[in-house]
Amino acid sequence: MSNKFIKIICAILCVVMLVACNANTAGTDASSENSSKYVPPWMNSDVSSVKSKEASSQLQINSAASSEKSSVNTSSKHSSAASQKVSSQKTSSVASQIPTVNVNGMEKYSGTRNAWLWPFEATSIWNMPIGSGAKLSPAGLKDEYWIGVDTEYMVKTKSSDPVVEVYSPSSWGKRWPGDKYQGKMTVPYNFILADAQGNSTPNNCATFLMPDGRTLKQLEPCCRVEKGKQIVGWLFKDVDLYGDGIGGTHYGSGLSAIGGSIRKGELTSNEPIRHALKLNVWGKKYLYYDRSNQKGYVWPADRHDSCAPSGDQAYGGSNPLLRMGTLLTIPKNITAESLGLKTEVAKKIFYALQNYGCYIVDNSAWSCYDWSMEEGVDAEVQAKYGYRTFASTTENKNYRDDNLKMIKSLHIVTNNSPNSIGGGGTPSNPWLLILNKIKE
Repeated sequence: MSNKFIKIICAILCVVMLVACNANTAGTDASSENSSKYVPPWMNSDVSSVKSKEASSQLQINSAASSEKSSVNTSSKHSSAASQKVSSQKTSSVASQIPTVNVNGMEKYSGTRNAWLWPFEATSIWNMPIGSGAKLSPAGLKDEYWIGVDTEYMVKTKSSDPVVEVYSPSSWGKRWPGDKYQGKMTVPYNFILADAQGNSTPNNCATFLMPDGRTLKQLEPCCRVEKGKQIVGWLFKDVDLYGDGIGGTHYGSGLSAIGGSIRKGELTSNEPIRHALKLNVWGKKYLYYDRSNQKGYVWPADRHDSCAPSGDQAYGGSNPLLRMGTLLTIPKNITAESLGLKTEVAKKIFYALQNYGCYIVDNSAWSCYDWSMEEGVDAEVQAKYGYRTFASTTENKNYRDDNLKMIKSLHIVTNNSPNSIGGGGTPSNPWLLILNKIKE
């Protein structure tokens, strides 16, 4: 065989190998692309199926980071994409940490979020937006005297914090020192929360993130008047920071003490609030109690107030659709401009109400509407804007008027359900597809 012929054969073999290599690479790229393709929730109404598709996509977010730390490292169990170090993470503005790209006219996260500041999975009731399939009916809420805050307490614990006993409250009006033993939990030594005083009996919903970075323990009404001592409050079952986040210690409804909460930084940053909110209304005036089945609640709530059937604060609402757990939103044909909103804080709340809605979670028990806010939010608003998040007919009038305009515009999402969170259909724009950490 001549040398010339051998060279020709070798050249042909090289070409064949190169083509095969390129084809194999292209196949690998295509496979990789398909494996990471996210199937939007609105393409399948079965939430459990959506979660399965999310898991197969292996979309992950980093575990919750401490705001005191400047970097975050994830567990070696996570994929390489999720285990990358996030340096100099700022927790004051969660959304600003996350680059977005436009997908079919919608915003999509291409990075991570801080799960402690923005908790629970993408298909959680708190993170799913109002959909195009939402069926709306006027809520019929009216003017009330007071716009208030149901202050909530968010506490991160460390492994070095002491483990203390948990007791149920001695009574609603005098919580300390506690009654029945309920177990133990980690609580920072210096954590203090005052007892009820006279007619002041706040809910004091409190959420503690355990040292493992994902177990949430919730109490209500929380109380601790001495450092290092036992802690008081009815203790809810453990909740996963990366789970659906439905249940918790807003015991009027059984809904979360952290999901839907307005967190520090959310009313003063340049970013919109991208989750549902929580609202307390006057049960005696608005909430409906169905005597045929003895229910004053709808999904996702799993209970109503003990006073719902009878007594001075029995539910007296006439609209059968308005109950504990009802999801409310502002229709798209209403704008902040058409309502004439004047305050920046109200405009922030308006955005959340129109795009994500709010759940009725508790009974204000008087002529009042309350938004659930983390302790410290009111002080931030006062420092930046010069007014508070509390208002009446005689003080902070612009903020009160703005809130009442929004609240009176609220409509009930009548088809909110486990299989059509937010009413189903295509989420209304703008929508942020939140990339979730997949459970190990």
